Amino acid sequence: MQKRHAFRFELLLIVLTYVLLACQAGTLVPSFFATATPTFTITPSPTATATSTPTQAFTPTIVPDMSLETQVDGSSLFIDNKAGFSVLIPSTWVAIPANVDDFTPYVKGISENNPQLEKAFSMLQKVDPNILKIMAMDTNMEHYVGSFIPNMTVATMKDPIGSKLPLKNVVQIMGDTIKSQFPGAKLLDSGIEQVNSDFSYGYNEWNTSINTQDDTAVKIFQKQVFFPIQDYFVIMTLSAPASKYDDVLAEFETIMETIQFLDRQSSTSG
Repeated sequence: MQKRHAFRFELLLIVLTYVLLACQAGTLVPSFFATATPTFTITPSPTATATSTPTQAFTPTIVPDMSLETQVDGSSLFIDNKAGFSVLIPSTWVAIPANVDDFTPYVKGISENNPQLEKAFSMLQKVDPNILKIMAMDTNMEHYVGSFIPNMTVATMKDPIGSKLPLKNVVQIMGDTIKSQFPGAKLLDSGIEQVNSDFSYGYNEWNTSINTQDDTAVKIFQKQVFFPIQDYFVIMTLSAPASKYDDVLAEFETIMETIQFLDRQSSTSG
């Protein structure tokens, strides 16, 4: 059973590690990125209609699988109703749903002063929105090295069996996968972080080197965190230049602290 899930985690790790790196570096993109993927659609169920008496028709509330809502302060609230969690991306990052074809509305107003960001988004590959939910890039150009921009992905994978594995086992599986799949990567740290009494996540940190599109050799650090919720696994991956990693990591850890679980919110609100 563990071998089966090791394969599942291995595949997901490859997806998350290369989805943005491939756009900024000369990395070979796996073939499953090249196929067109469907966008999220909402199929409403039939509304109830009046029969014998002229009562008002009832229209059920359609709840989308996911949403990305801009807040008053410019931050972006991502809500995944299927997996049952939300996370807040700060205004200093541009967050984009993985299922959109046109990134222009999301970078409008930023790209004028940040052409590197616009170019990076224009090179993004199409990915499976059933796994990858959002992509985010840092808008702080002081964190850039060459053409490499710090980036983050949020993904979910439905796995009723794997999501019930002890978190320490998942940390081990993911760590072994990093070492086996990326020979040049050096695993730096791994473990379980307790955010509060209700929330813990596993993590792995590693470094590697890449050549960017402008042929700049960049050493990057990556941190991948993962946690189960209901029948899903949520996996968030941060990639940043080594020289800027501490500053970017501090922002990432702040983002992790904003995670909320929807079922717990509803149960506490009555």
